Amino acid sequence: MNWIKKNCDLIIVGILTIVSMIGLYRKYDYGVSIEVRNYLAYFVIVSLVIFRLLKFKKGKTVLGIALLIGTFNLIQFTHSSFTFSFSLGGLTVLKFQPVSFFALIGLIVMDIDGTRKFLRFLFPEKSEEIVIEENTVLIESFKDKYESYPKGKLQEIIDNPESYQKSAVEAARQLIEG
Repeated sequence: MNWIKKNCDLIIVGILTIVSMIGLYRKYDYGVSIEVRNYLAYFVIVSLVIFRLLKFKKGKTVLGIALLIGTFNLIQFTHSSFTFSFSLGGLTVLKFQPVSFFALIGLIVMDIDGTRKFLRFLFPEKSEEIVIEENTVLIESFKDKYESYPKGKLQEIIDNPESYQKSAVEAARQLIEG
């Protein structure tokens, strides 16, 4: 499983290469011209192989972005413009290319840790300063709530931290000490 996770980009690129080669053969066989979307797909495949050979660390990210773009048929790995579409009241809401879509799902499933890391990069967690500020506001609100509580009740909150929010326990501690 570790080998698959480490080399999932090669597996996906290999599958896309096979699909693209079949597409090239079919286009040649049927006498259909190759579109710009196909050339973009071939460029992406060659680039990803070069990235892998040069040990470029963002190759999986580039592959994921290319598959996402390919899902909406802007890059075409296949020989035809076959797409799935969803319509709502006669209006086509979403059209996607199944090969790119399922390759993207495969990449996500095979490298779930990398996907999580990428999502954290896109949607970073709150900064430590914001968390501290929010925590301070919570502690102050609990202090306002608890200031009329007797010391025995405050000590009970401190002695049972699993039953209360951390901010509530800290507010009770500050009220007893202060």
